[in-house]
Amino acid sequence: MNQNSSDNRFTASKPLPPLSERSLAHWRGLLSAWWLLGGLVILFSTIFGVAQHFSSTIYMDEWDGMIGFWQKLGNGDTSAWWAQHNEHRIVLTRALFWLDLHFFKGQGYLLIPANVILHLAIAAVFIVAYIRFATQRHSPAVVVGVVLTARFLWMQDDNLTWGFQSQFIAVYLFAIASFLTYSRSTREGPLTPQVLGLVLAFTSMLSMSNGLIAFPVLVIMSFMLRLTWKHRLVAIAAMGVAWALYFHGYRSPPYHASPVDGILHHPIDVIHYALNFLGSPAAFLGAGLHAPLIVGMLLLMTVTTIGVLLVRRGELNSYRLYIGATFAFAAAAALLAGSGRYNLGLDTAVTSRYTTPALIAWLSAFLLFADVASKTRFWTVVAVFGVLVLPAGLWSQRIMMTMPPQPFYRDVAVLGVKMGIRDGSYIDWMYPRNGQDIVVSLMNYADKKGLTVYGKDWVRNIGTLEFSRDRVDATACKGSLDDAKHIDGAWLLNGWALAEGDRKAKLIVLTGQDDATVGYGVLGEVRPDVAQAVAGASGTTGWRGYVISANGQVSAWLYTRGRFCPLASNIDFRP
Repeated sequence: MNQNSSDNRFTASKPLPPLSERSLAHWRGLLSAWWLLGGLVILFSTIFGVAQHFSSTIYMDEWDGMIGFWQKLGNGDTSAWWAQHNEHRIVLTRALFWLDLHFFKGQGYLLIPANVILHLAIAAVFIVAYIRFATQRHSPAVVVGVVLTARFLWMQDDNLTWGFQSQFIAVYLFAIASFLTYSRSTREGPLTPQVLGLVLAFTSMLSMSNGLIAFPVLVIMSFMLRLTWKHRLVAIAAMGVAWALYFHGYRSPPYHASPVDGILHHPIDVIHYALNFLGSPAAFLGAGLHAPLIVGMLLLMTVTTIGVLLVRRGELNSYRLYIGATFAFAAAAALLAGSGRYNLGLDTAVTSRYTTPALIAWLSAFLLFADVASKTRFWTVVAVFGVLVLPAGLWSQRIMMTMPPQPFYRDVAVLGVKMGIRDGSYIDWMYPRNGQDIVVSLMNYADKKGLTVYGKDWVRNIGTLEFSRDRVDATACKGSLDDAKHIDGAWLLNGWALAEGDRKAKLIVLTGQDDATVGYGVLGEVRPDVAQAVAGASGTTGWRGYVISANGQVSAWLYTRGRFCPLASNIDFRP
């Protein structure tokens, strides 16, 4: 057999011709538009989600942190402004509390928009810094899209819909602004960037204890910027004053592990926690429970490698230093969280509120890469991320359409306490059980002052609205009374109701056989069965209510537009 004749059947392949500059520009334009569109979709869908999930029923730290703070001020205790909340001194957030309580009775009309505005402000700092100071600008449209995506993914919902969390966003806003401002300092230039940077760091410290980290970062920056010793000493002195002020009268929180003990005696656990913290967004993007640790490690290794190479090559300019400082701040926050919370379990590192600093770390890593990468590498990474990460981010937004049950459970807790019923199974959703005596006292105070949800009509009507046959309208709704069960000292009833054309209907009135008002209920429970079976019904048509005592059969009425609409009584209830 002729070997050569066999080989002649195959011809060498020719390499594909490179794309022309015009074709490259076309595809890059489409990719830029994709990222910008994706970022805008995430921005506006998240704002929509914030509006959809808005509630004036506060919970957890808001009770002692906001209502307790307001109560102390009312008693003349001005030290409440500086008092610790756990390990933090949340002065700026308390200023927002004061404004919301003073002008809006604490109903969240300032606090919740403030969360969105603070996120927008962080995005603005990143975008302005890129446009004005970046070493190379391959695509402003891509960067804007990436920034909006990282700042507004719904996985951060705790830091968007919870009025208490403005502190958690503000600490990063002022720290990042501090690093950017301070990075503009020069040996012979004006002192303004340094002074403003230190002031912003102090403001960050007044948001949360994490802000203390901003000062050593600025001190390191003063050396890397090769400022004069006089300027370095100013930064060191400012750090000393700020730390001394912060820790004057400081007391360690009783429920957290000691950060020093954690780092010295449990370093592996602390690092493990911190890496999961940094990689936490991966879990929310659907990558699995083990992904955060791997992503956190890769993220830290990548940024460290780029940083070392920049220093060794003498290519670390002021913009790159600012980006590196931002990443270091987020990484230090992860380490600090790990040192104090490693004993609470790794699952606590992968929580919604921690995705905000983690996404800041991801964004910083991308911006640093974008500033050092060649055009080809930049667009390659942007394309890969545009195919894998951005669609995952867009898909993850769907979770906002699912209404969690907790807000409704908190409304039931408000209803019960207002009626003098302490149903621990619902108050648990309002505050930890070991502190329920505290929260019930604060709830009664808020009720007396008409604060937060206690300023809403449906809550004010509890105990004062009486049923009247003259105001019955059987055509105004659909619904039923489904079930009742005995609890300690009362009966818990449930059912569903749909008001015709009244989306604000919230209160259920319960009457006895003699038409006397014997209890109340609140509407808003997730009832997918009703949504499927009844035309026009939303997913939150369920209600629950309480009756302490009654005479004979109990009937349920939906209070809508000043009328009482009967709900079908399909059980014989005789408490």
